[in-house]
Amino acid sequence: MFEVIIQSVKLLFGGDSGNLIVRHLNLDEYLYFFGLYSSCVESFYEMRSDRFLGPIGTRTVFEIECIRGKLIRSYSYNDDIDEVLLLPGSWFRIISHAVSKSGLYLIRMKEIDSSSTFLQLPSGSRPEQKSKSAPSLYVKHNINETQKCRSSSLTISVAPVTEEHHKVLKSKKPYENKRLRQQINVERKEESVRFSKLMLNYDDMQIIADELTTNKYWKMIYLWENYLNDRHMTILMNSLTINKTVISLNLDQNTLGDDGACVLATALKSTSILRTIYLNENKIGDIGCEALAEMLEVNKTLKHLELSSNNLSDQGIISLSNALKVNKHLRTLCLNNNKFSKVGAEYLSEMLETNKTLVTLQIASNNIGDSGAGAVIDALQNNRTLESIDLGETMITVKSMQKIEEMLLANNTLKCLNLNSNDLGDSALKMIMSSLKKNKTLTTLDFSRNNLSKRSAYEFGQLLRQTDSTLRSLILSNNRLGDDGISYIASALIDNESLVKLVIENIDMTSEGVGQLSNMLLVNHELQYLVLNNNEMDVECMKLLCDALERNEHLEYLYLNNCDLKDESIESIIKVLGTNKTLKSLEMVKNHLTEDGKMSLNDAQTLNSNCAIYLDFTFHYVQ
Repeated sequence: MFEVIIQSVKLLFGGDSGNLIVRHLNLDEYLYFFGLYSSCVESFYEMRSDRFLGPIGTRTVFEIECIRGKLIRSYSYNDDIDEVLLLPGSWFRIISHAVSKSGLYLIRMKEIDSSSTFLQLPSGSRPEQKSKSAPSLYVKHNINETQKCRSSSLTISVAPVTEEHHKVLKSKKPYENKRLRQQINVERKEESVRFSKLMLNYDDMQIIADELTTNKYWKMIYLWENYLNDRHMTILMNSLTINKTVISLNLDQNTLGDDGACVLATALKSTSILRTIYLNENKIGDIGCEALAEMLEVNKTLKHLELSSNNLSDQGIISLSNALKVNKHLRTLCLNNNKFSKVGAEYLSEMLETNKTLVTLQIASNNIGDSGAGAVIDALQNNRTLESIDLGETMITVKSMQKIEEMLLANNTLKCLNLNSNDLGDSALKMIMSSLKKNKTLTTLDFSRNNLSKRSAYEFGQLLRQTDSTLRSLILSNNRLGDDGISYIASALIDNESLVKLVIENIDMTSEGVGQLSNMLLVNHELQYLVLNNNEMDVECMKLLCDALERNEHLEYLYLNNCDLKDESIESIIKVLGTNKTLKSLEMVKNHLTEDGKMSLNDAQTLNSNCAIYLDFTFHYVQ
């Protein structure tokens, strides 16, 4: 393969991973190509192929807006793609860089003109940027473990760039992405379409945008993890202001930043029918948040907005809170995992005093503490519209329990209360159990990761024994309930007629606890979801569970991910598939099944066409 050697005016880059490059690059810094050849293509689909980077592992990709280059398809080993040679002595400005969770390092650069003599590092000032538009090229850059930094003394004899070289890309045929076109053609009449993890360049986005101007079928578009920026958003939103069918847009895990958020907000001030927007993990700060707040003051269609895992501080939250005092349409706001404190929470509480439309508010994983959470809880004593509040991992303590107790007695609209990951303990639960028994509206309670023991399991058992219980979903994962704790809950569910979902991941359960659950499944007529992920399920446990499932006529979803399942349990599972008529989904991801075992299960799926089996192909996190 061709090799790319990059030298900066300030730094030499080299090392054992792309991480080294990303750590040292700064925006608007200039890079100077002085080396051999680049392996460049116009499609990220090709970059992901096995002959280039492949789909997994640590990889580095340079996306370049190129203004000069040389087509070498006729001379390249890869004669089935439009491979492009970058010319030595080229200058590039860094536009952005990012890292994905999968180990892909993306560096966006734009080629600029330079008056410097080719192959000589300039001694004067940096070149001035000239605005030019050209195709993006994906550059393969694999860094070898033993590769060292190269000296700037390397010289190569190359003739000056001719005018023909400057015009070569302009003379190319119009940009085309056959695979993207094919996907659009196949899914043109679907309601939901996914363009996720495709590393869409600007031309790709224009192809999608062009389709949106005429498509009358698409309602939901998924564009997550594409490193989209403000320029992508400009292209997309120009088409969505024309489109009359798309109501949901997922932009999670991109790099929109404040600029991208501003582009989106400006578009949503005008005519738009979008009802749901996902902007989680997009590097949006207070400036972008303020733009979105201004949009909310005038927008009359948006119902659902997610801004979790961004960089919102108190300033941004204040702007949103003030906007929602005016907005009469937004129903869901997700602000988990940001950077606001009790100050932002206090402004949200003021908003809840006046807002009459918000139904769901998520503020988990923010350091608001007892003071901030207390203000929100106090507001819920008078609020009569909010149905779901997420206070997970907000650093609250037992001090907040008294306020929660008072709120549960006064509030008759709240349906979902999430208090996970606060390390509250048995005593905290004991403080609110009386109000939980008296409350007749709560349907979902999440008390996972709160250092609960069998004492709390006993309290939940008493709650579930009430004939007028309204609880439909109970989440107690990552607590040391043990077999005794499960016994309390399982025995209560024998006669319970309300609970539909039970999530008990990682609770220190053995075959004794599984036996209690199995006995419950023989007689329970309501439970539809049972989540047992991250519990050790040996052969004995699986036999007990499967014997019960053969006769159970109500359970629809069973999750056994990361449960140390082995091939010895396959026979029992196959028997369930042959007899059970209600099971719709069986997940067994991240276990110790052999390939032969997995094949046996896939073959057995034909015994029950109503039940989907998931092994290593997908993993659904259950909330």
